[in-house]
Amino acid sequence: MNADDIVALCASMSLKEIEGPVTSLKDDLKDDGLKKLSLSLVGKVLANKLINREAFRRVLLRIWKVIEGITIEVGSENTFMFQFQNLEDWRRILTGGLWSFDNFLIVLVEPSGNRDIVNMKFNKAAFWVQIHNVPLLCMTKRIGQFLGSMIGDVEEIDEGASETVMASS
Repeated sequence: MNADDIVALCASMSLKEIEGPVTSLKDDLKDDGLKKLSLSLVGKVLANKLINREAFRRVLLRIWKVIEGITIEVGSENTFMFQFQNLEDWRRILTGGLWSFDNFLIVLVEPSGNRDIVNMKFNKAAFWVQIHNVPLLCMTKRIGQFLGSMIGDVEEIDEGASETVMASS
């Protein structure tokens, strides 16, 4: 088969209006998918090697202690899809802190209906950061926001009971 044959074959595979109308899914058909996505997370283990998938599944099932069960689907290159059965488990795992496996960070992302798992970006993780030896004059929320923004996006500042950014005894 030469190049012209391949071009002709590819051209014959395209969908044209003549062959029939292109239709979109009706909203009620999408509801099941949206419900599933609302209780799903996609995670990637940021490792420089392939991890042991079965060990990963066993460890997460043990440490996450979900109430109603979880389905873990294996993707490619240390990527996994987690399907939870209830919102409480989903929320607790997403906000419960940094997760790791074999000392490698697990980055969790909420999937959306218009993205493919292969094209998802696993380039952000939330960390609690403490800044030490800050002068008392600078222990304010605004200065905490400023200092935190030098590292990355600031999600929350713990002002403590005295409304200073940090206090120690």
